[in-house]
Amino acid sequence: MPVAAVNGIEIAYETFGDGSRTVILLPGAGCQMLEWLDPFCEMIAQHNCTVVRVDNRDVGLSTHFDDVCPNPRELMEKARAGEPYEAPYSIEDMAKDTAELIKVVSDGPAHVVGRSMGGMIGQRVAIHYPEVIASLCSVASSVGNPDYRVRSEEVMKFFALPPATTYQEQIQRSVDGDRLFSGTHFKFDEEADYKKRADMRARSDDTNGGMRHSLMFG
Repeated sequence: MPVAAVNGIEIAYETFGDGSRTVILLPGAGCQMLEWLDPFCEMIAQHNCTVVRVDNRDVGLSTHFDDVCPNPRELMEKARAGEPYEAPYSIEDMAKDTAELIKVVSDGPAHVVGRSMGGMIGQRVAIHYPEVIASLCSVASSVGNPDYRVRSEEVMKFFALPPATTYQEQIQRSVDGDRLFSGTHFKFDEEADYKKRADMRARSDDTNGGMRHSLMFG
């Protein structure tokens, strides 16, 4: 799998198709590129696109930050207690990762599609590196305005659950979160989602990386 040296780290990516338009797919917090399923990537590639799905920093086969922040759970406890702490990196750092990656994989500006945290990264790319982005699709994401925080009691209870510890609990917790955020318009495919999450875990244990992603949001 290709790995690009950008912004002082390594970012893993995978391409589908060889069209004239480049589409960058950025996953959400704690998720790998496998969040964008193969059939979805192949469908976009059929429309004269080169699709590039990405492992953001600290997940998948990209650079992890275990040496910088080996105990993210301690910082998360500080965050919950309202105590000050310093996150190991920021959304702006991840936007720079993406902007530099675009220059590696594309001859010109790319179309960026980001889900959740990926959408936030894409927004920063558009703001700080407009020369590398042709368009932005921000999916199920936020602009960071505290007036627009999620106020669903069900969602808040989910985020307040104690951390899952065993392998099975971690996989199921991820599936439960996917189900919660999938909405009701389409039927949720529990079996397919479990396989996706298990495949991610088999590829890389991103438990700490996912927590470090969360630390960016306080």
